Amino acid sequence: MKFRRSVLLFLLILWCFPYGLAIAGTFIDDFSDGKLGDKWFVTKKRATGKEITEADGILKLDSKGTDVVTGIRYEETFDLTKGSLIIECDYITGYQQTYISFNSFPSTTEAWDNQPMFIFIVVNGTYQFVGGGTTSDKPFTYSVGQDEWHHYKIELSPASGKKVPFKTTIDKGKFDADGKIDIASLDPTKVYVYFEVWTASGKPTSLDNISLTSPSIAGNMAVDKVGKLATKWGILKLL
Repeated sequence: MKFRRSVLLFLLILWCFPYGLAIAGTFIDDFSDGKLGDKWFVTKKRATGKEITEADGILKLDSKGTDVVTGIRYEETFDLTKGSLIIECDYITGYQQTYISFNSFPSTTEAWDNQPMFIFIVVNGTYQFVGGGTTSDKPFTYSVGQDEWHHYKIELSPASGKKVPFKTTIDKGKFDADGKIDIASLDPTKVYVYFEVWTASGKPTSLDNISLTSPSIAGNMAVDKVGKLATKWGILKLL
């Protein structure tokens, strides 16, 4: 039993200190409480903010028009020099452009308006990387369509100078891609994360089960009530 406990503790330490840095905390939101909490700021460009609703534990982004940009921004920043940032979520990418965005300024409209920035984006059903003043050394594309749930995972490894290694997967490994992002003048110690849509065409986008893991998060917050937890939480319970 002591040996088993030691092994589990060792595995937990490896997870917490992948680069000998700070312990990572996790924020999870499964949108089951029917309202956005204070960790989210609603971004809107040619939008009223009423385009975003929660129903049946799912966040729905419905433009109710055309040429509208709207989304949510996590209110706190992440320091990519202190450890990895791991983002996971479930998306039905109904609208023409559905994306996960990163920049160093808390935009109230959309991340693109405050460059340099970069996004992992689905354009007309095709998943890819796009930089606004930033670049990636390995372009990728993958068809996900616009009417099915898919699980997205993006891991940004600690920055080395102006380079940030990344790995992204769809549906727990059905597709994967990696590379390095040249972040230009983006500040790696102050990174905001956005979930956004541009709604020139298509159907409403649905978003669920957001998970953010980083040493910049103190502890574990908003862990969901119905057991949608990552494997690492199973390890914790066994200690």
